[in-house]
Amino acid sequence: MAHEHIIDPSNRSATVKMSGAVTGAEAAEAIESTYQDPNWHAGFALIGDLTGVTEAVLEQEDFPKFVGIHKKYEAAAPRVEIILVRRQLDRTMAGVYKLYMSTAKHKVHVCASLAEASELL
Repeated sequence: MAHEHIIDPSNRSATVKMSGAVTGAEAAEAIESTYQDPNWHAGFALIGDLTGVTEAVLEQEDFPKFVGIHKKYEAAAPRVEIILVRRQLDRTMAGVYKLYMSTAKHKVHVCASLAEASELL
């Protein structure tokens, strides 16, 4: 599944949408391509909209890769990262990601609704 990211400079945010079956490699590519977008700026909010994901095909070794990408682009770090999920399984996986990201420059939050996420922006 390919991802889509939309950068909104007026809102100082980027929303990365993924749906269907998502692999660790696809998730890593989505993170990295957002950082590489010329419209991305340090201090923007990074919103991962995973509400359309039907299957997360992630392996344990994928999580350190995600952390590595964020460390590689640490100078361009977001002010906050918000993961939007619907399914309990995705909430659990996002919680594991949040644990791995505990040493990152920015905080990661897992939310079940856009309203909940909006409070963090």
